[in-house]
Amino acid sequence: MEKEQLEELFNEISDLFEAGDYQKIRAVISEVEPFDLAMVCEELEEKRLPIFFRMMAKDIAAECFSNMSSELQELLIKKMSDSELKAMLDELFV
Repeated sequence: MEKEQLEELFNEISDLFEAGDYQKIRAVISEVEPFDLAMVCEELEEKRLPIFFRMMAKDIAAECFSNMSSELQELLIKKMSDSELKAMLDELFV
């Protein structure tokens, strides 16, 4: 995805968070490649990141996680429960 498209995607997701339209966020997530979702995660506010990440299907979340910076991965790991972390790691190794 080009830089302009990523910016539009980020703005759309930010607007949807502001509106509290989580169903629409899930719909958007389902249409975007995991690599691009990782780029959006890099720009999200820290408080929104875990919520956004939890909206992803497990396989998408695992692939997205593998494309994130190590700093962002560490932040997410600290915010995840043990069972969420185990499920994601299991998906990564499948």
